[in-house]
Amino acid sequence: MKKIFVLISVFFLLTACTPDEEPAENTGNMSDVTSEAVTEMASVGETCGGAAAKLCKPGLECVFDFDKADARGRCADSVVDKDVECPLVKNPVCGQKGLQKNGYLNECEAERHGAEILHTGFCKIDPEVEGDCEAQAMGIGTCFKVTRGWEYNKKADTCVQKNIGGCEAEIPFRTRDLCLEACVN
Repeated sequence: MKKIFVLISVFFLLTACTPDEEPAENTGNMSDVTSEAVTEMASVGETCGGAAAKLCKPGLECVFDFDKADARGRCADSVVDKDVECPLVKNPVCGQKGLQKNGYLNECEAERHGAEILHTGFCKIDPEVEGDCEAQAMGIGTCFKVTRGWEYNKKADTCVQKNIGGCEAEIPFRTRDLCLEACVN
């Protein structure tokens, strides 16, 4: 009985310590993955995101082209106004740069990064966007996740598919048919 208990305990310990997924590129060692990610961060102008999910060095942001097949981007300096020094006061705001909404520590940080302040607090999905023919698809956050959706192009009087990047996405229409039904004359 004691031998069975020992065998079950060893089996449990071995399976509990085994990762559920293989590490990236099957390196076989999680410490290799961590050290590789730290040493191979992208600099200004280098490719980031995409299939390799390569991160930019601190102080840089990945400017994505989500219409590329693998949603890769290029690292760019995230600070627009380097002369501004902001206090470390936590008063979060939601700001927008291009078609991306991000949270900033405070209004000063949002302005320093060139973001238009939308509101105080963290960015959330606006439920009013769904079904709105005037709304644009918008990413929220800086994750490498890509979501596909549809928005109405008024000039062409048609619906176009959009690849939206971010942790979450505001999508006017989940399918082409919903967009066509609501917006196309």
